[in-house]
Amino acid sequence: MQCLLLIFLSLTSCVVHSFENSKVGIGISESNKFSLWNTSIAYAVARQGLRVVEPDESINAYLDKGVYVYSLSTKPSIQKIKTEGRITENNWPLTRWPYESIEPEIPFRLTNHQLGEMDFGVNAYHSSLGCLDDSPLRYGDIEGDGAAELILFLGNDLVMFSPSYEKTVFMIRYSIADWLSTTETATFNLRPLKNADATAQYQSAMVASSLHPYRLPGYRGYAKIFIGNFDGDVHPDILVWRKLYESHLINNSVQGFTKLKDTFVHYEQNLTAQATLKTGVTSEYLPQKTDSATIKNWLKTSKLTWQKGFPSTSECAGQKGQLIPEMHDVLLNDPDVLQ
Repeated sequence: MQCLLLIFLSLTSCVVHSFENSKVGIGISESNKFSLWNTSIAYAVARQGLRVVEPDESINAYLDKGVYVYSLSTKPSIQKIKTEGRITENNWPLTRWPYESIEPEIPFRLTNHQLGEMDFGVNAYHSSLGCLDDSPLRYGDIEGDGAAELILFLGNDLVMFSPSYEKTVFMIRYSIADWLSTTETATFNLRPLKNADATAQYQSAMVASSLHPYRLPGYRGYAKIFIGNFDGDVHPDILVWRKLYESHLINNSVQGFTKLKDTFVHYEQNLTAQATLKTGVTSEYLPQKTDSATIKNWLKTSKLTWQKGFPSTSECAGQKGQLIPEMHDVLLNDPDVLQ
């Protein structure tokens, strides 16, 4: 029987692991940083450790492991500081993972309109989903293999980083928020713009933030992940289910968005195969040549719906435990998100 992770499903013949079982670090905000300054020894350790390696950066979060303190800097980078003596043992700058799954429409829109490249951080028009990055640094054995990972929520990106292997082993952008609200779109449309026939109900936020004098329908995109043993071998798998939507135009009587595509990707961490590579064991979840029909069948057989993927529930005040509204919105006009 498959052992399904990162969901609220409990199967009797296996041990369930999830982000809910991970140790949550302390996120630094304007409301708590001054009190932590005077009360938290771990915060003091993190600050001193960062000062040695990145004196111009600030701390976004820290996590106390007793002997060590892990911190996440604004660069972003991860520090591992020995508590005794406050000695920084490691400083790992973070870069985008080369194997992350993303719809080609997103980087194309960025490059085609000279809007830059994908980077870490929160979209200027939308905060990250479910307040997950209020606690951006976590620590836990997600796969149940005895080796814990650091789990990072960097704006709209989720990163799994292995301190043992000193590298990112998996990464996904779980939210594409290239759209303005109806009010923001109405304000945008007051500009003297071209291509009025392409006026969207929800304008592209990326284009609106640039100087381009034309309209472009907004995108919304979301990703859910499922971790377990889906293909029957001994190697852990991650299934990624992505959805991309485009805004309706104003002449459409249906409010909201239309789905452009579903994308399914299978990742596997095969340490046996990776040990034979010239670079040695990488520990990474590498993309597999598994067709979409097979992945969809694995999800169906395991009775895994969109709502059972991660992330699913909010951590925002007043919404904890509830479905994240944006990922399960009726305006997406997609029956999947309601199941």
